[in-house]
Amino acid sequence: MKLNGQPERWIVAARLSRVAKQHRDRDDVINGIATQDERAAEWARAEGHEIVHCTKDRGVSGSVPPWERPELGPWLTEPDKIVQYDGIVAYAVDRLSREYYDLTWLRKWAETHHKKLYVIKDRLEWPGRDGTLWGVYGERAHQEKEEIRERIMRQNDALRAAGKLVGRPPFGYVVKGDKYDRRLAPTDAGREYVPLIFEHMIEGWSQDQIAQWLREAGVEPLSGVWWTKTIGTIIRNPVYMGRRCARAFIPPDEVEERDGKPIRYRYGKNWVSYPRWVYGPTIHRCEPLVDADTWRRANDALGNARPKRGRVDVERRAMLSGVLYCPDCGGDSPMYRHHSPSPRKGRDRIPMFYYRCRGRGARHASCGNMVPLGLVDAAADAIIRSRFDTPVMVKKIIPGNEAKIEARLAEIDFDLQQLGSRGLPWDVEDTERIELRAEHGRVKATKIIPDSVESVPMGETYSDLWERTPVNERGPWMARNGFVAYASKTKVTVKHAATGIEATADL
Repeated sequence: MKLNGQPERWIVAARLSRVAKQHRDRDDVINGIATQDERAAEWARAEGHEIVHCTKDRGVSGSVPPWERPELGPWLTEPDKIVQYDGIVAYAVDRLSREYYDLTWLRKWAETHHKKLYVIKDRLEWPGRDGTLWGVYGERAHQEKEEIRERIMRQNDALRAAGKLVGRPPFGYVVKGDKYDRRLAPTDAGREYVPLIFEHMIEGWSQDQIAQWLREAGVEPLSGVWWTKTIGTIIRNPVYMGRRCARAFIPPDEVEERDGKPIRYRYGKNWVSYPRWVYGPTIHRCEPLVDADTWRRANDALGNARPKRGRVDVERRAMLSGVLYCPDCGGDSPMYRHHSPSPRKGRDRIPMFYYRCRGRGARHASCGNMVPLGLVDAAADAIIRSRFDTPVMVKKIIPGNEAKIEARLAEIDFDLQQLGSRGLPWDVEDTERIELRAEHGRVKATKIIPDSVESVPMGETYSDLWERTPVNERGPWMARNGFVAYASKTKVTVKHAATGIEATADL
């Protein structure tokens, strides 16, 4: 009891490392956060204390410092929470932390803020005379963490050596199989969009254009957002041609550490937050979503892509930026917005904007073609609104039966491997083995139907999409949808490869 006769107020520091989904309900009953909370409540009742809150850090590693944990951290750092309790209780030392120096920090923090610490299992209290025991139990928790890490690494190495899947799946795949027999399997979204991502890269689309196309199509990425760099990561990953490779880390020139942990790495003159790496040997084989030749050509296109230029002011971007060409130069010379002041003098000078031929070749000599920007934009807008009231067609992959055949063969192989461990009578086991082998032969002899691609209507027209697209985004929209425009001093022409429509308007 406190001097004023009121019971002491305590919070429970409950923590649980990551648990497999199929074991979460069982773990809560046996040794989860709920049981830690229950033991703390029993201790509080016996001591005459009051539990004011239980910080439930589920899926948090013991190597995460207490002040960085999502639940416990605010109670250690925010003044309005610190004043609400008198001490912190945990079931075991490793529920607080598995790092020796974190426990030292926590005891120093308790002294500074006049708080108490108590560990139920080991009967440790602070302030107290058992500082040496805190060090002993802290070292034991740290050693347990290292043993767990070593065991997991050894287990993962064995699984990789056996060709099993270790780690999370990339976009377009999901994990299938048991805990020690996991494998990658394509998703419907992977079958539909991954081949198109590679095709668009080969066709010359930029990473930003592909990311924008995926956002407009409503495809859900792993990270929640389609970043430009995500496209490059997908293109470079050999997993999409059926080979999941280990990542070989490049040794840095220098490593900066804080509290014994690396925080950044130096390569040459550049400091980065994460070590650089390259793809190493194949450690797992899966069903490919593109063939090896497509993967190679997409990576060649990614490597030959024009390097990023300076900052682009998206708000002031011309409507036909990136899709307008000069017909007087053979149709391959780009036309860019050009600013030219009016002939008026003084403050009344009005800026005039044109599309001007950039020219082609090493010298980029312009042919002199320069057309008023407003007239060209108005003509292109009228053409698309009036002539492209046609349905938008999208490519859809029609899966064949190859993936189903491979999946069924894998199921039969697994069943054959499991027969000996089921404890069946010999005659029953022999019968099932004969039936499985016969089915294996029938499935393997099935005629393989490859995947096919067909164009299906999206349900909207190009003119509808054009009308909803902001003016400064219409140029990238035209590029993504296969439009190209030409402007001379007398007319504007818009062509569309997918529909074959070519329309012209006079200026």
